[in-house]
Amino acid sequence: MGCRSHMDNHEHRALGCRMVRCPTCGRGTPFEGNPYRPFCSRGCKGLDLIHWATEGYRIEGTPPEDGTDNEPDE
Repeated sequence: MGCRSHMDNHEHRALGCRMVRCPTCGRGTPFEGNPYRPFCSRGCKGLDLIHWATEGYRIEGTPPEDGTDNEPDE
């Protein structure tokens, strides 16, 4: 019997499954046998995609000195 996402954490540890933290919610989830890896669920995977699509993930910084915004002109 391998690692499956429907098992609880105690069962995963007993089988020696490698656990990782979901980047969205922080819950422990198995690395192997997880169709949503590295996320714990379809919902967390979708939420991450929404953050990327709406530019929710950004690297803070100062605007360029030359006044350009590095965006293509339309």
